[in-house]
Amino acid sequence: MRIGIDARAVSNPQRGGYKTYTENLIEALARVDARNQYLIYLDRKTDDGLRLGDNFSRRVIRSGVKVVGTGFREQVILPTRLRLDGVDVAHFPCNTAPILYPGRFVMTIHDVIELLPNRWRNRSLKARVLGWYERFVMALAAKRATLVITDSLNSKRDIVSALGIDPDVVRVIYISAHPRYTRVEGAKVAVERKYGLDGYILAIGSAHPRKNASGAIEAYLRIKDAIPHQLVLVCTHRRRPSSKRRGISFLEGVSDEDLCLLYNAAELFVFPSFYEGFGLPPLEAMACGTPVIASNRASLPEVIGDAGILVDPDDVEGMASAMLRVLNDERLQKQLSERGIERAKRFRWEKTAKETVAVYEEAYSM
Repeated sequence: MRIGIDARAVSNPQRGGYKTYTENLIEALARVDARNQYLIYLDRKTDDGLRLGDNFSRRVIRSGVKVVGTGFREQVILPTRLRLDGVDVAHFPCNTAPILYPGRFVMTIHDVIELLPNRWRNRSLKARVLGWYERFVMALAAKRATLVITDSLNSKRDIVSALGIDPDVVRVIYISAHPRYTRVEGAKVAVERKYGLDGYILAIGSAHPRKNASGAIEAYLRIKDAIPHQLVLVCTHRRRPSSKRRGISFLEGVSDEDLCLLYNAAELFVFPSFYEGFGLPPLEAMACGTPVIASNRASLPEVIGDAGILVDPDDVEGMASAMLRVLNDERLQKQLSERGIERAKRFRWEKTAKETVAVYEEAYSM
């Protein structure tokens, strides 16, 4: 087969999310599939660092149209190039796809966050415009897709319910933490030397309200006088100066390598998100042997199983109590660490890639 993958997320400077999925999937496909031909479509020349085989080639597509460039590339230029290149199966891995593309295509819908209640949406102007585009295009493209991939059973239920598509066309393929996330000797020393941190609770800070960073902060503030630990938030977006609080450190621009060290050196990782299509951060933390407290909502129970403590993200007091319980119980910390490492071993990008190739083959035969 000639398989075309929309890899525009790879050249996006914003880390995480679609970029992480697309990069890891493409590299894993290169490790497990030397038989099919892959065309990787980017929207700009980039030193992406992807380790690819001889059966992979890159294509750069540009729109030349300002303001509406993203949509024009996706809806007009990309499908035209796919047809000209004789692609057998196209894969659009980031929730949207060309709504009039006539060929066989697979579409990954990670979640239906843009269809969730307003309190979980980022309401900046840019986010509202992109959200409108995603909602409109996702709904139309999903009904025309040959097959749909999603990251969890919970997301499949939500997709079928929200978009009204046939559940028989949706395939659940779990994703994984990058292999870099593992136990690292000397992590505590390295983190103390570089960041001046010792004995801390780790959390992820984001501009998106559904991540519920405020819940982690409020829970910490309720117990901070009873523990020697500080709270460290790794911020995926630039924070506002007014967000400083005593006992809380904010880290911006953290590399993936340093994030691995921060997971390893943390006493506890807290992830009280209201909604996740999958939820990579707690899986990354578990792979590093860090005890995890996470939300009991959406897909997170599927990912974490019995390897972490699940809490109601709306129950700040319950979250605070769980944090105290873990921090004051070394035996529980050891149990959660061991369970987390074993749980994380169940998720591998090679498995994800092999199952994705099977979906390509299924779509090609339809």
